[in-house]
Amino acid sequence: MQPLVSVLICAYNAEKYFAQSLAAVVNQTWRNLEILIVDDGSTDGTPSIARRFQEQDGRIRIISNPRNLGFMASLNIGLDELVKSGGDILRAPMPTILPPPAGLKKSWARWKKTRILPRWEPIWRFWRKKTIKACLPPLPETAKFGKTP
Repeated sequence: MQPLVSVLICAYNAEKYFAQSLAAVVNQTWRNLEILIVDDGSTDGTPSIARRFQEQDGRIRIISNPRNLGFMASLNIGLDELVKSGGDILRAPMPTILPPPAGLKKSWARWKKTRILPRWEPIWRFWRKKTIKACLPPLPETAKFGKTP
């Protein structure tokens, strides 16, 4: 059986490409997925697109921030939620990134063999038993982590 892959998508007013991006995630050749969308108080059609996909795919969950909290806060909210699920790998693509259909499968195979990942998305985290095991691309010095409101 494939390991569980948790996909975290933080979206704010991403309506223009969101359906296309979400379809690319849902249609991955890797089927053992859980998909968490954190809508960061969007004022466009992003929430309705997320709900439409959720109605069609039971692997999708949605958290809606009551107002725009920013990307890092939404990322932390999503990570806090996904840590509970025990997924073996976490991917957090931007809502405008279109991963290739076999992207997860190829990345997992490469990770198992070399512990090196391709950088076709900005954020990668892998964990097992809530311990982060590997890499993130460098963050700017201005990036801050902390408690979310």
